[in-house]
Formats: sequence, C-alpha cells, structure tokens
Amino acid sequence: MTTNTTSSNTFVVYLANIQKQITRTLVVPLVVGFIGNFISCVVFRQKQLRSNAMSLLLTAASIFNIIVLIYGIGTSLYGVDHTSPETYSVVFCKIRIYIRHILLMTVRSYITLASAASFALTSSRTNLRSLCEMRYVKWAIVVVPFIWPLIAIHMPFFTIIRNNQCVNANSYVIPYAIYFFLVVGIFPVVSMVIFILLTVKNLRSLRRRIQPSLVNRVTLKSRDQQFIQMLVALVIMYVATNLFYPSNILYSAITNWSYKSSDRIAIESLVWSITTSSELIGHCLCGEIKVKIQRESLNDISNGAYLCHCENCKRAGGGLCSYGLRLPEDKVVVLDSKSLIKKYDDTNTKSKNLLERYFCSQCGSPIYGKRSNSPNILSIKLSLFSDKIDQLPCPIKQIFCKEMMKWEKKIDGAKHYDESAE
Repeated sequence: MTTNTTSSNTFVVYLANIQKQITRTLVVPLVVGFIGNFISCVVFRQKQLRSNAMSLLLTAASIFNIIVLIYGIGTSLYGVDHTSPETYSVVFCKIRIYIRHILLMTVRSYITLASAASFALTSSRTNLRSLCEMRYVKWAIVVVPFIWPLIAIHMPFFTIIRNNQCVNANSYVIPYAIYFFLVVGIFPVVSMVIFILLTVKNLRSLRRRIQPSLVNRVTLKSRDQQFIQMLVALVIMYVATNLFYPSNILYSAITNWSYKSSDRIAIESLVWSITTSSELIGHCLCGEIKVKIQRESLNDISNGAYLCHCENCKRAGGGLCSYGLRLPEDKVVVLDSKSLIKKYDDTNTKSKNLLERYFCSQCGSPIYGKRSNSPNILSIKLSLFSDKIDQLPCPIKQIFCKEMMKWEKKIDGAKHYDESAE
C-alpha cells in the first residue's frame, strides 16, 4: 500500500513539473504568433497578391489572430501576477468568454471560407469561380464578425462566478460542451477537410486534361497554386491543434460528476493546463480575501502539501490539524480590497521561532503563516481551496505526529515526523 501510494505521489509530482514548464513558456506563442501573423499580413497584402480571394481571407484571419493572441494570452499573462477581474466581476467574466469565442470563431470562419475559395478557384464551373470575385469576398469578411455574436448570444446568460471562478451554470455544462465540440471542433474541421479534398480532386482533374483546344479549360497561376499549398498546410495544422481543446471540454463535462483518483486528476490537470489558465483561486469563509496560486504548485516536489498536528495549529484553526503548502511569497497573490487581513504573532512555538499567523478579521479564517527564520516563504492554508477537493493533493508529510489524537491514522505513503521536519 505504501509503495503504491508513494509511486502515485511521484507520478503526480512528475506531471506537475511538466505542467509548470508549459506554463512558464506561455509568452512564447504570444510573441511568435504575433510576429508570424504580422508577417503574413505584410506578405498577403503585396500588390501582386491583393486580387486573390484566398489572400484577402487569410489576411483577415491573420489580423483577427493577432487580436485573439493579445486578448486571450495577454489577459492570461496578466493573471499570473494579478488577480483576474473575472474572479469577482460577473460582467467581465461574461464579456471576456463571449468576446474570446466570437474572435476565435471569426478566425475559423475565415480559414473555412479560404478553403471554400480554393475549391471554387480550381473548379471547372464558371459559376463557382465567380464566387471568388473580390466584391463577394469583401462582403463575407465584413459580415462574419457580425454573425457570430448572434450565434453565441446564449453564452453570457449561462456564465456565472462560482467560488471565485468564471464557470458555466450546472444546467449549461452538458449543452455548452456539445455546442463547443460541434461548432468549434467538428463543423469547421470537417468543412475545411472536405473543401481541401475537393480542391485536390479538382487539381488532379486539371492535370488529366490534355486537350489544349478545350474551350472551358481552367489554368491556375503559380501564385494561386502556392496559396492552395499554403492553405492545405494551414488546415492540417489547424486540425492537429484545434480538435484537442473542444474534445477536452466535452470530456470534462461528461466526467464532471465522476470520482477521480489522484493520478487521473494529475493527468487531467496537465492536459487542461495546455489549453486553459493554470491558476487556482481560494477564499476565506466570508469571501472577502482571495488567494491565488498556480495549479502546479499544489504538487511542487520541493515543498509539497503537509499536515501539521501541533497544538498551536489546532487552536488557530479549530480543527485536528492544519492542511497547508509552503510557497515562495512571489508565487502567491493575495487580494484584500478591504484590508481585512490581521496578524497574530505566535511566540509560543515548538521551534522557538516567531510565527506570524495571518487571518481574516471579518470571518476568522486562517489565510497563511510566515516564520521569522524564513520570511520569504508563506504557509498557505489549503482549506481556502476546499471547493476544489478533486484538485487538492494528498499530503506528502505529516509533522508533530506525536500530538495526533490516539484514534487518528497516519497517511500511507507520506513521511511522518514526531516534531518539525526541519
């Protein structure tokens, strides 16, 4: 039993470290994506390319991609060192998700239309090729951003803030997952693939035509062929990178009420961190004080969650023990808009070192502790995150075990100390 639990904890920690590395590189896609899309705009808007329908559509997609990067990743990066307004402002919560969805679907629509344009351009039918005239393409570019706000109008009505997190209402979890999986994942991808396959079929048909006198023979300019090749590569990349997130949304909704082991939670946490924010927000009993940490910090191998059974922690928290996690101060964000945090200097500690105990003066909830011999380390109370019990880790150590109640049991796989671990 002990061996299995220890292996499980090691596995959880290993995945958490991978997740941490992914989080640290969040700025890379922002910079690279911005530069790449900007260069695409410059290339597509060259004089000799402006008259091409696919060029215009891909330019529009690149411009909206830049907006998506700045709006999506930019706001997530802001949340690393600040408390995101979506955790306490229901208006911001609703608007942010709604606008992000509209921007993303606008980009997808432009790429899908570019795929359709490639099919029409290679077709032998004149009426299909006429749809690639610039007047139609420009109208499509203008209309698309106004269509998606209407299609997605349902989203703000079912987006709420629960336990300081911007989430969907319970009744909307499954419908939203199905909508997201189909509209964001399946329909655009299937449409793109169908149009690209039809384009390839048209190109093969063109190559087989060997009668030079054929009146309706269609010829493609070299730049049109280059655009089609570029579009095929873009669609392949889109399919490879954009089916993952909608599938994860659907999976999370289906398993929302299922029991999950610690290994499964760790795997899902890693998977989820690739496509969404990795921050975790807790709060005191009255909700006025909020604490934000990164999700991967819960299984930090250098610290790890712990249980302290000393008499002082029992009295301070009013329970059997203190469930905490030691983190560097710069890894923790505390939001206290009403200045409710108060401090109690605990001088009667077993180590004889001063322990500053910070708590909410309105509801009495313990928030964190700070030792005099390690002032840059905070002992965060994980009970603040009790609404996220499926994400909280099993403690890897128990201290002051000699002060445990006789009927309490020690945790298998955790390290046990009669006094402090230091």
